[in-house]
Amino acid sequence: ADREGKALATVNHPNIVPVFDVGESYITTAFVEGVDLRHRMRSPMRPADAISIVCEVGSALAAAHADGVVHCDVKPANILLDRSGTPFLADFGIARVLDGEDDDEDEETRNEDEEELVAGTPAYMAPEQARGDATAASDQYGLAKTLLAMLGGDPREHPVRSILALPPGLADALAPILSRALAADPTERYENVVAFTDALKNAK
Repeated sequence: ADREGKALATVNHPNIVPVFDVGESYITTAFVEGVDLRHRMRSPMRPADAISIVCEVGSALAAAHADGVVHCDVKPANILLDRSGTPFLADFGIARVLDGEDDDEDEETRNEDEEELVAGTPAYMAPEQARGDATAASDQYGLAKTLLAMLGGDPREHPVRSILALPPGLADALAPILSRALAADPTERYENVVAFTDALKNAK
């Protein structure tokens, strides 16, 4: 709760669940009446709706990244949809706060932080995050995996296989974008999540 509270306290965005109070062992957030995206995906989704959700969540992630916060667990279960369909990014429980390391920090603390960075959901986790190196590019990867899942892909499959399985019309428009955002090498992805969502908007 302490990590999540510190992360959320620095970020303010209309598509991030608002925080009302943060204590040593508790966080009070707004109640989002609706369902999470994982449950919404039990029914077919129009590609345009899926892209719209990803673009709004991408805007929330961009705000977090600007404040030095990496979510580290972007997936459908952590995206809440209110009754109007507005998405809210939730659960910053394993977020990484990129506020610089204290040079005098002891080795044990550094090792604990590195172990925490490996936390996440394997099906949506970027390769570098699995090695303990989560960055903003890792959130871009998780967001792209989320879009692929909304379009009918299996997030447990290799991204290339899921992309190739997209319907022809979708593949023509989205395959190049998803392939770049899901590149194994984070330096080959879009320079930031905004560039990724801008590409999606232009593909509609």
